[in-house]
Amino acid sequence: MAFDRKKYIIIFGYLVGQLLFCQSNQDARMLGLNGTYTTLAEGFRSVGINPANLSVYKKKSWNIIDFSMDFSNNFFSIDNYNTL
Repeated sequence: MAFDRKKYIIIFGYLVGQLLFCQSNQDARMLGLNGTYTTLAEGFRSVGINPANLSVYKKKSWNIIDFSMDFSNNFFSIDNYNTL
């Protein structure tokens, strides 16, 4: 019973962490076009930009699972740099 509870706490913590650190799906093309991406978005990227584009293109794509990890460090911060 205790193992099941730990497992659920770990899964819940992972899901909450994913929600806290989620970002919008922006690719290099979207950033390079700087706001003119509304008519060019295809597949799952068009959902947040222009959902009407889902019906225009014949090639469809779906993102089922997304996994990411992030390790960060603040060993050398701007405060350390300014004190040098």
